Amino acid sequence: MIRAVVIFGALATLVRGQIQGICGPETVTLELHKGETIYIDTPVADGSYCKAEWHIDLIRGHDDISQWRIDVEIEEMDLKCSEGSVTILSVTEDVDPPKKYEFCDGKAKPFYSHEHDLLLNYVMKRGGSGGARIKVSAEYLCGGRYVEDNSFILSPYYPNNYPDSVSCIYQISAPDGKVPKMTCDVFDLNTKCKNACAPGSGNRDYMLDMLTFESYEGKQLEGKTIKSKRFHQTLYFVSNDYKLSGNEGPYGFNCSYTFVDK
Repeated sequence: MIRAVVIFGALATLVRGQIQGICGPETVTLELHKGETIYIDTPVADGSYCKAEWHIDLIRGHDDISQWRIDVEIEEMDLKCSEGSVTILSVTEDVDPPKKYEFCDGKAKPFYSHEHDLLLNYVMKRGGSGGARIKVSAEYLCGGRYVEDNSFILSPYYPNNYPDSVSCIYQISAPDGKVPKMTCDVFDLNTKCKNACAPGSGNRDYMLDMLTFESYEGKQLEGKTIKSKRFHQTLYFVSNDYKLSGNEGPYGFNCSYTFVDK
């Protein structure tokens, strides 16, 4: 399998060479690593019934607390819904029903999943023709472990709106004799919900200090400084299921930190 590293500024993206699908009953598992992009071609139609399925498995370390998502884009498509389609099914890790989306007849809206598994299913009816080229990427969202001094943490996609239904853990760890001190120059979280959204109800978007269990909503942390009493500072950010429109916001946060004496 061909792999190439493509450099964009300071980011290195691992690109896997084109994968050609094969008709058959077996599901092919493809490992998707952080920062990697996979290109998949559907099988070449020969007039016979054809089915191909890929299980996309996003590989993360056992101690990795950063959040990643799987992005699926149709780069090329020639599929009539009456003849065939590419279907995406997200494998949920909770009680929510799986998300399903079908690509055909020009429907090619990008699909994003916060889960770490996806099923891609291609079906071509007997006598049909056409196919698709599918781009699958692992994209960083938020969170992780931070040990570098004089750095910062950002909400997902800052300075743009963060997405709905995400959770992020930011763990800042200082060296011996030091503690993290964090200041949020920008801190503006959405205060809307689909249902009851009273302050402090737990339904609003919030940032939780996991050492003090102090919760911050709206602009409560903007311009303020938090100094940890321990060598680390652990913050938990949660957005609810309210989908922000393009004319709302931008909402998010930009918090810088440094290591200071206890």
